[in-house]
Amino acid sequence: MRGWWLGVLSLAVVCWARLASAGGISVVAEPPHAGQSGVLQWRVETGAVYQNPFDPDDVQVTAHIVAPSGKHSAVSGFYTKDYEPLGPKGESRWLVRFMPVEAGAYTGTVHVQDHAGEQSVALPAFAAKASKDDGFIRIDKDNRYFVRDGGVFFPLGHNAAWFLTKPVTSYETCFTRMEQAGENTVRVWTADWSLGPESRWKNPLGRYDLQRAWELDQVLDEAEAHHLAVILTMLVPGDYAEDFDKNSPYSAKFGGPCATGQEFFTNPAARQFFQRRLRYTIARYAHHRNLLAWELWNEVDGIWGKNYPANIVVPWHQEMSRYIKQLDPYSHLVTTSFAYRQRDAEVWKLPDIDFTQSHIYSAPEEYGTIHLPTRLAEYSWPKWREFGKPTLVSEFGGHPRTGWTNAEDGGVALHNGLWSGALAGAAGVPLYWWWDYVEKANLYGQFAAVSAYIKDVPWATDDFLPVKAATSSKDLWAIGLGGKTVTLVWVQNRNNTFYNTLDKVPVAPVAGSVTLAAPKGTYRVEQWDTYQGKVVARQEIQATEPGLLLAVPPIATDLAYKVYRK
Repeated sequence: MRGWWLGVLSLAVVCWARLASAGGISVVAEPPHAGQSGVLQWRVETGAVYQNPFDPDDVQVTAHIVAPSGKHSAVSGFYTKDYEPLGPKGESRWLVRFMPVEAGAYTGTVHVQDHAGEQSVALPAFAAKASKDDGFIRIDKDNRYFVRDGGVFFPLGHNAAWFLTKPVTSYETCFTRMEQAGENTVRVWTADWSLGPESRWKNPLGRYDLQRAWELDQVLDEAEAHHLAVILTMLVPGDYAEDFDKNSPYSAKFGGPCATGQEFFTNPAARQFFQRRLRYTIARYAHHRNLLAWELWNEVDGIWGKNYPANIVVPWHQEMSRYIKQLDPYSHLVTTSFAYRQRDAEVWKLPDIDFTQSHIYSAPEEYGTIHLPTRLAEYSWPKWREFGKPTLVSEFGGHPRTGWTNAEDGGVALHNGLWSGALAGAAGVPLYWWWDYVEKANLYGQFAAVSAYIKDVPWATDDFLPVKAATSSKDLWAIGLGGKTVTLVWVQNRNNTFYNTLDKVPVAPVAGSVTLAAPKGTYRVEQWDTYQGKVVARQEIQATEPGLLLAVPPIATDLAYKVYRK
């Protein structure tokens, strides 16, 4: 049964009553917003006006729902207003959104707690049935991969952190092209100057920008419609470093509690305000089955650079990740990220941080010396071995230097990173950073080729391990993963780098061989064109001592193999 392996089911609501009321409150069932499938939505009329509807000390609306199994869920309500691209639409109201995760009959109660006391009203009974919609994303029993609907969910995608002009329509175009290319994952930021609810330009701290909140609704709905899982990034370092007194509502300059960005981590009022934001975010968006993870920070150490204060960052992550786990009724995954790859073991060891991440670039002083595929390999399999949690490279790319733009590398960094990273032992393919470049140069074909190659890989059952792949020439580089039934290999002309492309260094084709550590026997070998994403040659090869020898034809770029034991 679809979803049974995970213990959860994606559901479609089959019946519910329209109205319930008691005392001064009433509950009215509303149709789900466009793009949603299986979610219930109730409008709660409280009969009162509040000084700050975003302050849980002023008012809390909570639905207590009992599933067919008897499991209890506390689902927070949220205050909202509908919008259109040109402005507001309709009246402000309270909503509760709920995504059933079991088939059968449900019961529930809505509670309103405010300064007048507590009132409650029973929800009309409703039922749900199993559907073929995508389910929630979890982690497998070996803590290595993400899983969904009984199988491994192997991320392939890129960042699309923000679009400052026409954000909704920009994402529609981007997500359509991502789906067509076989991508399944996107990383989106909710920065103070983008889709974040806290905006010092419109509201004081503690009140949220409802138009931005509506826009994020549209972005998540659009992602779900295109079968894209979303890593939702909440905070970015610039807003708490050099731009703190320019962008952040937490700054004392705008009436916030903090004199510096560092105080955001230690000031009790700041931590309380951020927990309120988490509460609102979870209430409004947690029903999305395509939400891969809440990401607390993008590169939190970027606030300080080399003077990173672990003594305040680790406790903050412990507090906030635990708070999310307590509040999220759907148990979404939680993560964070760092600019410096070596940080921070103590954060990654926290029990409520579910998977580790790395951001891989070459620093300016490393220009021309760092081999991107090697670095991706160094921070994939070894990182899983160190922390025992899935690991994902959620940003990578060539590092910009004075005098050139990303478009000048011809997509070489993207291509090499996708192919080497896919076989580096991580829980997914690395997520490329320069999404504007992907759009401008129409590089979606790069993702389509990788998608075709990994489509039928048995990640869940083959117990893949790094395989030794020895090349016959220093100008060839290879990486491989060996499983029970198939070995995956990527071979690169070592000189085909984005550095050489930018510096216009000619790359001569190189021929040679790759020797794989493999038992004696007969193997069926497929050779893949990594730009077309298709098999271009097949042959049978006998493995002898010291292993399986793959002949590499002259290549100026790269190629891939799939090797099957007969």
